Amino acid sequence: MADDPNTHKQALFTQYYARFYTEFYRYAFYFMGNAEDAEDAVSEAITLAYAKFESLRDRDKFKFWFIKILQNACKSRLRERSATVIPLYNEEDEPIDIPDKSAVDPETRTALRQMLDRLKPDDKNIVLLSVQGGYSSDEIASMLGMTAGNVRVRLHRALGALRNGLAAI
Repeated sequence: MADDPNTHKQALFTQYYARFYTEFYRYAFYFMGNAEDAEDAVSEAITLAYAKFESLRDRDKFKFWFIKILQNACKSRLRERSATVIPLYNEEDEPIDIPDKSAVDPETRTALRQMLDRLKPDDKNIVLLSVQGGYSSDEIASMLGMTAGNVRVRLHRALGALRNGLAAI
């Protein structure tokens, strides 16, 4: 009985995905604003990534590659969402990991998420990739098709806007 190539592909994909799945979900959660949409975006990204997995030449870049696919899935879902829908957050949502530790109480977390939602999509993406994903400005620049300097400037401005917003609360 010969080895089934699909079984090998599935096992290999699962192995890579399992190493980062919590980071992928967390990224989608903060990008989308709620658990249901995040789960849908991750599911869509998994389907797309699995279909294209054989085209990934450098498996060491799986995380980076998957995040790009997830990013596109999130953006696609946001475009489908009605412009009048405002995400609501409850106290059971996970806290966002930001350098400013004042975001521990539910009221501050809610305010922070609302401020994140008001950022330009690319700026929000840069903050999430940097703070949540731990990516460098060079890696983010490559993902978003920007220069590393532009990423650093936009990150600095976006974090400043978030800090100012939190200080006003």
